[in-house]
Amino acid sequence: MFVGGIALMCMISMVSVFARGATDEQQSDEWYQLTLASQPCGWMHQWTNATNDLLHTGFEMELRVARAGQTVTVHSKQESSETATGEIRSASLETEFGGAPTKTTWEFAEGRVLERIDTGRKKSQREVARPEGDWLAPVAAQRASAAARARGESPFVIRTLDFEAGLRVATMTSTRAVELDSKNAPASTLLWWDTKLDIAPFPIRERYDASGVLVELINKTEMGDIAMVRSTREKVLGATGAAPELLARSLAPIQGVADAAALSRAQEAEYLVSRPSGAPLAIPSIGAQTAQRDEAGPWRVTVRVGTTSVASEAERADVLFTASSVLIDSDDERVSSLAVRALADEPPAIAHRAEILRRMVYKAIRRKDLGSAFASASEALATRSGDCTEHAALLAALLRSQGIPARVATGVVSADRFAGSTNVFAWHMWTQAIIDGQWVDLDATLPGRAFHPGHLLLGTSSQSGGVMDPALIEVAGLIGGVSFEVVRVR
Repeated sequence: MFVGGIALMCMISMVSVFARGATDEQQSDEWYQLTLASQPCGWMHQWTNATNDLLHTGFEMELRVARAGQTVTVHSKQESSETATGEIRSASLETEFGGAPTKTTWEFAEGRVLERIDTGRKKSQREVARPEGDWLAPVAAQRASAAARARGESPFVIRTLDFEAGLRVATMTSTRAVELDSKNAPASTLLWWDTKLDIAPFPIRERYDASGVLVELINKTEMGDIAMVRSTREKVLGATGAAPELLARSLAPIQGVADAAALSRAQEAEYLVSRPSGAPLAIPSIGAQTAQRDEAGPWRVTVRVGTTSVASEAERADVLFTASSVLIDSDDERVSSLAVRALADEPPAIAHRAEILRRMVYKAIRRKDLGSAFASASEALATRSGDCTEHAALLAALLRSQGIPARVATGVVSADRFAGSTNVFAWHMWTQAIIDGQWVDLDATLPGRAFHPGHLLLGTSSQSGGVMDPALIEVAGLIGGVSFEVVRVR
């Protein structure tokens, strides 16, 4: 199930952006311990230095979590260089999510950016548009944040680049919170700020010392607090212990039916879906699912096998659903060759060809495991292993290689037994394709039927933003905080 990978992405996206506000000094070197629900789960190293008339900043992070007892370690490293006046010159991002590492570099020039991607098996480059609007390079953002806090300005807004989300602009709004007493420092030196990042759904609380260095960051999620606490290199690298278990925190009991297997055999199911916390919840009506809500009540969701929804004219023309991306790398030669071989003797009907590819993915990924957090389509094909995220990405890539628009769908799926629990909903990912002008649901993790009404859709993504696509990060804010009641099964 995709919960481990998505949660790790959120942590990386959240920490990497906020780490840029750590200090306004030209020389800094800070280490932080990362915890989930007070249990150590990794570390983050952030630095700033100056060489050859350029200012450099970066961070490196390692995270460890367990999914049904299987530990996954992910690694991320980001660096950027800019002039003393804040003009960005270059940036790089290296990520490893349990599979082959990927490195993306950007070279900035007037009005354009040269992007290079190296996956180890394939290298590519292209020109991409320079992010529009007013924004600050990383060191300039650090300085502006520190200056605003020093002035006591509240709220203040900083817009800076978020490389993890595919060279997008992230907006941070910080508001002065409260001062708390401490045994180690007077209240006047403990400066707390509440900060909202527009591409992340979680509330953030930060604490800075009098010199402007980030001391602590707390990210409140439904699965427990994700925290980053200032420490030393020796302590964080020497930390030991079992990785925190994510799946057990994310599973939701199925209410209203005693046998979850009934959902996987059915043709139609109706649910009541809500957030016990009262937090906002929006459920789409797409593909096999229709959703409606009374003004103050829960969402009433119906999932019916064979039902489709009309793809809008804009969706049918959207190149993001047919283009290759870092994770849905449909331009990989092995991916496209597999699709050609699978469809060589098949009739031209798109629905039939899509189903052939769905079955091909189920067979191609022979080792169904949780060993990688989020591998690309080509990596899944090379290793023949993965969970639902790899199945979804590979199917989307095969479809796109044949000119069939596709994206990934995220939500939950019913399971009679999973990770030591029974009768639960587990967080899941599958694929949607535009077939004859309609969005159609296709789940490549199923050996038989293409889809069943035990799926509840909560969001979709073209994955054009890479691993940290904001659409996926938004869904992550729901993990562990949604309840599901079965009203009817037919």
